Amino acid sequence: MERTLETLARVQREQWLNPTPKPTPADAFEETRDLFTSERPREALDAIRQAVGRDFKLMELRFSDELTKALVSTDGQGVQQFLLARGRRQPDGPAPVNLIGDNPLADSLYEQKEVDLGLIPKLAQDAVERAGIEGGRVTSVSFAYQVVRYKGESPVWTVFVERGTPPDWEHKFVTYDAKGKFKNLF
Repeated sequence: MERTLETLARVQREQWLNPTPKPTPADAFEETRDLFTSERPREALDAIRQAVGRDFKLMELRFSDELTKALVSTDGQGVQQFLLARGRRQPDGPAPVNLIGDNPLADSLYEQKEVDLGLIPKLAQDAVERAGIEGGRVTSVSFAYQVVRYKGESPVWTVFVERGTPPDWEHKFVTYDAKGKFKNLF
C-alpha cells in the first residue's frame, strides 16, 4: 500500500512539473486585439451564425475577453449554446441548454437585428466612468432580457466593470437599454 501511494504521488508530481502539452486546434491563431475596441464581437457573432447555419433568435449574447457565448433558438422550442474561445475561428457547439420556468420561451428570445454591436466600445468607456472604480476595467458585456421586466421592454446591455481580486475586489454592473441609453448602476 505504501509503495502504491508513493508511486501515485510521484506520478502526480511529474505530471504537475511536466504537463502534457495540449494539442493546438487547427483553427487557432494569436489574438492580440482588445475585445471592447475592435471588430472582435462582430467577428465572433458571424462565426456563431455560420456554425448555426440557419436563421435563429437569441436568448443571450455575452462577450468576455476569453470567451463569447451565444444562447440561440432555431425553432422557438429549445435553446442551444455556442462558445467561441479567444484565438479560435470555430465555435464549440451546439450544446443543449436546460431551461426552467413557466413562461413561454418566445418571451425570452429576441431578433438578431436588435443587437447593435457598434455600441460596445461606447458602452465600455461610459461604464468605466460611471462605475467610478479606480483602475477598473470592463471584463464582460452581455445583451439579454432582464429577469424582472415590464411587458414591451427590450433586452438590455449589462457591462461588468471590476478591479482586483478577492478580498480586495471591487465590481459594478452598469446597464443600458438596447439603444445604449443608461438605465442603472449596481
